[in-house]
Amino acid sequence: MYDWNQGTIRQAEADVVRQRGEIERVELSLQRQLAKIYRDYLTAVQKVRSYQEVIVPESRLAYEVLLDAYEEDRVDWPQVLAAQLTYYQMRVQYVQQLVAWRSNETLIAGYLLNGGLMPPTGPEPPGHISAVPKPR
Repeated sequence: MYDWNQGTIRQAEADVVRQRGEIERVELSLQRQLAKIYRDYLTAVQKVRSYQEVIVPESRLAYEVLLDAYEEDRVDWPQVLAAQLTYYQMRVQYVQQLVAWRSNETLIAGYLLNGGLMPPTGPEPPGHISAVPKPR
């Protein structure tokens, strides 16, 4: 007769506070993920430029110089093959950095959405209004 359902009201207020905290936690988690992806993006951009402007052209030039030297019979064939292998490895790494760059760019443009939805963290906390068969 004098039960004004105060237990359920307090429980609902606690749920509101808990959900506000959950919103803040998700916001901070997304900010942390964005910072990591953006850092990886900038690193990949720098590496792509480095490979594109310096590393790949220099390894190609070294290979071509050794190939010309082999044709003039000044170096052995294994040295030419080693230079060719290095050149091809640099090109592979360049492509890998391009993939990393574009992947991170896509993640940033897509608001970090990848791999589907995140699974729920678990069952509701013990004090949640839906966790008890009959609320107070």
